[in-house]
Amino acid sequence: MGANNSSPAILPYPNEWLEDATPELREAAIDAVKAISAMDIDKFLAVRAPLPELEDTVWGPAWETTDSADQGPIAFKDHAVAAVQASGDPLNKLVYKCVPKRVPESEFWRCYFCWVYHAVTALDEEAGGGVQAPPPLSMALLDKGDDTTSNAIISTYRGQPAFDAFAKSEMEDIMKRDAEDDEKLAAGIQMAVEKGVLPRNPRVEPLKKVDVLGKSADIVAAEIIRALGKAPSKGCVLVLQGLSGTGKGTTCAKLQEKLPRCTSWSNGNGARAAIKPAHPPATVLRLYGPDAHTYLSFCFVLSCIATVFRSLTLLAVTRCEQSGTPFGPEVLTPPFLAELVNCLSFGKFGPGNTFDTAIKGYGLDLLVSQCANTTLKDPKVGKNIPTVAKMTQGEVVAFAGKAAEMMRADGMNVLMEGRAQTLNYVRTPHRFELTLSDPIIIGYRRAAQRMMGTALTRLKTGKATSEIAVKSALSAALIELTAA
Repeated sequence: MGANNSSPAILPYPNEWLEDATPELREAAIDAVKAISAMDIDKFLAVRAPLPELEDTVWGPAWETTDSADQGPIAFKDHAVAAVQASGDPLNKLVYKCVPKRVPESEFWRCYFCWVYHAVTALDEEAGGGVQAPPPLSMALLDKGDDTTSNAIISTYRGQPAFDAFAKSEMEDIMKRDAEDDEKLAAGIQMAVEKGVLPRNPRVEPLKKVDVLGKSADIVAAEIIRALGKAPSKGCVLVLQGLSGTGKGTTCAKLQEKLPRCTSWSNGNGARAAIKPAHPPATVLRLYGPDAHTYLSFCFVLSCIATVFRSLTLLAVTRCEQSGTPFGPEVLTPPFLAELVNCLSFGKFGPGNTFDTAIKGYGLDLLVSQCANTTLKDPKVGKNIPTVAKMTQGEVVAFAGKAAEMMRADGMNVLMEGRAQTLNYVRTPHRFELTLSDPIIIGYRRAAQRMMGTALTRLKTGKATSEIAVKSALSAALIELTAA
């Protein structure tokens, strides 16, 4: 790898790993890359892959190929030449120590670019990165309310005993609630299996795990999109699972911004499942033009999926009223529930041949689009939803999976985020799980989010919005939240 083989414009890392960087930031990134050459060999070779194309199972083509139809130009050899030029003798010595004594040359460069990615994006504290400082606390940052806000608060308060203790308490509460939710979901799935609604052992496609430690939601979304390849251009179903606090909702929001004709369904809690389009209607009209009506209908359709519990409850209560039978959990027998589900159908029933959910049975003949805010909001429905939801988790999971597949076949990208127990019953090759190798980060994120919410309430009632006032409000929020 001689110095004459590379253009001076090529950096030791792909440009997209540090987009829109200032000259100073690029210089700092190159310094961070140079520092990799001094690493301990065992630590260097034990690096985890932060991107799909850096996994050892796919690295060969990425190293040997300079162009990929799915991922665009991949010129890792060119970047390796640039790295040798930038780092010089120390990097050559590291190569000599590793190749071929410990690993083949291609594996050396795979490990190297894993560390390069960590270094230039400051994604892993082990990498010695840190080239980007968090933005200063401000009212605009609080109003933004996303992962950059949380990260800035964490950066400011981490290490303070009160904040660290608060984060630890939040982490323990989250993990306890997750365990309780897992038990409830497992019971609902087992009930569905015993009724024959769901198979006992579904065939689950391979799962791609993404460690989100230190990564922004934009970076996580970019990793997932790279792994999807060309699938979004034709429509796909993507499932995203993970424990609370790993950033599923934020990641879904980022994916919605970046993927075409995209909408999402959260099944974290079936009775409260909610759907939201990626853009407000005015933006949709600007972006999609003649296709806007179809796009909005898809978004609404998934909102209808969120009302499946209400639809089943309406049917159950109506049937009991007609037969003079008091409604209660004892009437929700497997045969009766199967009868209720048969009264629901999903397809292009709406105006203009758009997708909708039809309710037909016991004298009812409705489209969810026409009764979502009227009949389905009737008090007799609302008060009985918890009873029905407890008994119909499997039925709703099956319904949602079929609906998502129909929309995928029609060219939509459908994001389904929630817990593995239910997502295992959605068939798709695009499966991702967000993980955190250091679980205390879950607590830090939740602590920062709660401080942000409390501080915003304080600041909205006053006039002072300077950076000093913002930090003062956050500090007061921390005191308030830890006083109880």
